Amino acid sequence: IVGQGGGGTAFSPIFAHIDRAGVEPVACVVLTDLCCSDFGPAPDYPVLWVTTHDTKAPWGEVIEMK
Repeated sequence: IVGQGGGGTAFSPIFAHIDRAGVEPVACVVLTDLCCSDFGPAPDYPVLWVTTHDTKAPWGEVIEMK
């Protein structure tokens, strides 16, 4: 059973944590429904949003998982 998202997700803490940890990723893959209230600024590395919805993100590349 797949649940329905509510839109309260904040993605900016993911990228803030990566920065604080001193990690220098080649890329980041995020599995999400893209119902988000806070994307934050785009990081300096590529981000791939893998989503269950036909939705756009303000930055990064989006692919829909079916």
